[in-house]
Amino acid sequence: MAAVRFDLGFQTILDTNVTVPERLYSFLRDAPHLQAIVHVSTFYSNCDRLHIEECVYDDIRFGGWENIRQIINPLTESERAKLMPAIISPLPNNYVFSKKCAEVMIQQKFGDLPVGIFRPPIVTPSYAEPVPGWVDCIQGVTGLSIPTLKERLLWYYGDPTACPALTPVDYCIAGMITAACDIKARHEQNRVRESFDRHASTPPVYNFYFDQNLHSWQQFVALVGAELPTVMGRKLCNIRTRITRWKILSRITFWWMFFVAYLGDMVLSIFGKPKCNVSLVSGLRTLADAVEHFRCHTWTARNDNVKRMHTLLSKADKSLLEFDVDHMDWKEYFKHYAKGLSIELERRELRRRQKKKLDC
Repeated sequence: MAAVRFDLGFQTILDTNVTVPERLYSFLRDAPHLQAIVHVSTFYSNCDRLHIEECVYDDIRFGGWENIRQIINPLTESERAKLMPAIISPLPNNYVFSKKCAEVMIQQKFGDLPVGIFRPPIVTPSYAEPVPGWVDCIQGVTGLSIPTLKERLLWYYGDPTACPALTPVDYCIAGMITAACDIKARHEQNRVRESFDRHASTPPVYNFYFDQNLHSWQQFVALVGAELPTVMGRKLCNIRTRITRWKILSRITFWWMFFVAYLGDMVLSIFGKPKCNVSLVSGLRTLADAVEHFRCHTWTARNDNVKRMHTLLSKADKSLLEFDVDHMDWKEYFKHYAKGLSIELERRELRRRQKKKLDC
C-alpha cells in the first residue's frame, strides 16, 4: 500500500504514504471484527536522531502534517519541489518524511483502534523462507550489491565503519505477524483500563532493530564478495567494491562506469540493438545517491517491545515465527544471499528477453 521509492514527487509520496492509510483506517473504524492493524513504517522515519526510542516523535515542522497538506495543495509540482527541502529538513528524503507523518497521523487520529507501528530496518533477501536467498525486489542494499556480483569497479561514498541495521525479509514478516497478536492483546488491555477510567496507552511502536551481531558496510561487501564463483573474483572483491570516505573517489568510479556504458551502447547501436547500459548505470547512481545518508551513520535504538513479544512466544510458535536477528548465522546467510540475488537477476533478464520477443 505504500510507495518505497525515494525519487517520487513530494505530493505523490505524501498522498500514497499518508493520505491513503488515513482513508483506509477511517473506513476500518466501522469494521465490526477488526482485531489488529500492523502499520508498516520504517526504522529510519526519525533518522535525524542517532538514538531512536519506541515512540512516535511529533516534531514535524511548519505546524505539523495537516498544516503542510494545506500549504502544498495549491502549489505546482515545481513549487513543491523547491519548498520540499525546507519542509522535510533535517530528514534526508521525502520517503522517510512521509513515514514520519503517517506515524504522527496514526497517533493523533486512530489511537482508539487496535493499531501498532512496526519499524523494519533495511530488508534483505530471505534467510530460510520460502527458500534461502529468495528475493523479488532489487532496491536499497540489494540493488547496490549488483556491481559486486558482476565484479565491476565501483566505490560508494560513506563511512566504511558504519553499521547498517539489516534483517532478512522472512524474519521481518515473522515479526509483523507476532506484532499483530501483541497489538490485539494490548488493545484488549486498554479496553479494560478504560472501563475502570484508567489512562489507555498510545499505539505501540516496534523498533525491529537488533544490535548484538552488527556488521560494518565494508564487512558487508566482503561477505557478499566471499561467495563469488571465481577465486580471482573473491580475492579482488574488496578492491573493486569499497565504501570510501572520499567522495571524489566514488565519483571517479561512477564516471568510469558511465564511460564503459556509453561505449557499450555505441556498440549496441551499431548492431541495431536497443541501448540499455547508460540507463542501468543511471539507475544505480540514483539509488546510490538516495541511500547515501544511510551509509554515513550508525543508529542505536530501544527494542523493548520486540524483545517482549519474543519472550511471549511458545516454543512451538518460535519454531514457526523465528525473528531474532541477534542469533542468526550471518556467514551461512551470505552463502545464499549472492546466489539468490544472481537467480533473480537471471529471471529479470529472461523476462526482458521474452518481452522483447513479444514486442517484435
